[in-house]
Amino acid sequence: MSQASNDLGLIWSGLASDCAIEDGDLAGENGLETAIILSLFCDARAHDDDILPSGTDFRRGWWADSIAPLAMGGLNLRPDSAANDRIGSRLWLLAREKELPEVLARAKDYAEEALKWLIDDGEAKAVSVRAYMPGDERAARGVREDAESIGAEQAASLLSMPVRLEDSPTGTATPPSVATALAAQRFRKGWLGLDISITLADGSEYRRAFTYPL
Repeated sequence: MSQASNDLGLIWSGLASDCAIEDGDLAGENGLETAIILSLFCDARAHDDDILPSGTDFRRGWWADSIAPLAMGGLNLRPDSAANDRIGSRLWLLAREKELPEVLARAKDYAEEALKWLIDDGEAKAVSVRAYMPGDERAARGVREDAESIGAEQAASLLSMPVRLEDSPTGTATPPSVATALAAQRFRKGWLGLDISITLADGSEYRRAFTYPL
């Protein structure tokens, strides 16, 4: 790994993170990508009042969070924030949840909570997250593209169609592009999309989209 890099570089595959390889060696990174992946997709400890999806009392979290306050006055560059340092997010609590607006609202809150340290540590001025279901957006985009050719009313009804792609609400053959959009909707059920937008301290912008299996 390059000595000029401070972090081991991670990449996000859509299912999990992995080490980045560059010229046959582990790649390093000095940007935000690795920090954001760790912040979002490591499991933070659940709050005492959180309902656990597993039905057990295992609240996960990183063991070193329990000694974070000990870093105060030590090597921590911002000891005033060390007591509240927590690794990861509570996105894992959404496992097995239904695809409902309130679940997306929780996903947004959990992701912004996990990235708040960027503001606390002076690395960023603002953090914004948009949570969505990727399949619904793909299907909606396909329907919009076909709205002119099949009519807005029929296009709007396609998102609630049954899985039988060969039938349209009017009993006629479904246009191929609409069928493709509906197939994408079904295929991506159970996935969460996160659009991350961060305004850094120097005014520059970091933007990244992640998909995450629930």
